Amino acid sequence: MIEKPYKVEGLNQLSEQVNTFVTSIGFDNADVPLRIALIHSEISEAFEAYRKDKLFKLDKSQKNVLEGWVRDDEFKIEFEAKCKDTFEDEIADSIIRLFDLCGKMGIDIEYHIQQKMRYNGTRGHKYGGKKF
Repeated sequence: MIEKPYKVEGLNQLSEQVNTFVTSIGFDNADVPLRIALIHSEISEAFEAYRKDKLFKLDKSQKNVLEGWVRDDEFKIEFEAKCKDTFEDEIADSIIRLFDLCGKMGIDIEYHIQQKMRYNGTRGHKYGGKKF
């Protein structure tokens, strides 16, 4: 048996937590095609943010404001001013939507990532010469 080199433990639990959160804020639905379209839209927003160089560029002291113990209203103002709509923010949205879908559908994403990484490892460098 080949050892699994990729540490994915906890992703299934995170998917369940994200789905519970999404449900609690009213965005849960059973429309899988819509969910996929929303994942795609978040990825597209990340692409556009990257194209426009909207990156999360904060020094450590500024980052601490977002991570510190401040009231939610203060956090919201700081987040919107410094992080909202950045590349990193849109990547986070994409991952949240992906994990929500996994949690909703009961997908064992840990298993599937392990299998896909192992399979991709059998395909050779750049899968036979693809440019990207």
